[in-house]
Amino acid sequence: MPRFSANISLMYTEFPVVERFEQAAASGFRSVEFLYPQDDELAGMRAALDRTGLNLLQINAPRGDGGGERVGANDPRRRDEYRSAMERSFEMAAYLGAAQMHCTSGARLPDLDFEAQWETLVENMVWVAEQAAAHGITPMIEPLNTFDNPGYMVPTTAIATRLMDAAGQPNLRIQYDLYHTQRMEGNHTDNLTNLLPRIANIQVSETPGRRALGDGELNLPYFFRLLDRLGYAGWVGVGYLTDPPTDASLAWLRASGFWER
Repeated sequence: MPRFSANISLMYTEFPVVERFEQAAASGFRSVEFLYPQDDELAGMRAALDRTGLNLLQINAPRGDGGGERVGANDPRRRDEYRSAMERSFEMAAYLGAAQMHCTSGARLPDLDFEAQWETLVENMVWVAEQAAAHGITPMIEPLNTFDNPGYMVPTTAIATRLMDAAGQPNLRIQYDLYHTQRMEGNHTDNLTNLLPRIANIQVSETPGRRALGDGELNLPYFFRLLDRLGYAGWVGVGYLTDPPTDASLAWLRASGFWER
């Protein structure tokens, strides 16, 4: 039976950040995910985790500055800046107790040779994996679809595995987001069957439009049964865009029989 976590950067957005933890716990979640925490949010987030007893499964990195800019792992001109941002992200993850981190790759830069960007990305992922191991954190590569993320360096699972092979770091894993993978390649049965040993986290929302579960084209009961057949023991991150109240949008999942709370 899948274990579900809530992405509270996308869900419960009708509430301030700190209150989203309480709302997720009240809905029945035992674990949450958060995209890019900021320095001024950390103390409140830590206190909310302590109050609710929720597990913070993961964050994304590198974090943005106050304006949200994130330097890509593929820019050789900003290698030091990228690594400095990642070091701060590791500190944040440790403070919040996050065991996993989605380490974003960046969008292709039109003014630089692609191979130079790829080589930089590989070098940075080697460094990231080494640093993550020292912090006890699992680093993850997530393929992101190029409809929502034009030019993204890692748009498919095939390219993600190519990057992992080039980096050669055993702790570097895949975050498999059903929404992104459906848009780019589909083929979930074969993908999950072949890639499961390399997957650390799975995320799910409906397509089109990153909708609430049960409101799209995906055969989610088949997908959840497949995870059980394959013996997947990790979390399934639920993260979608919906009109408030968020709790009401969980009706399909509650009625599905797959959510043990």
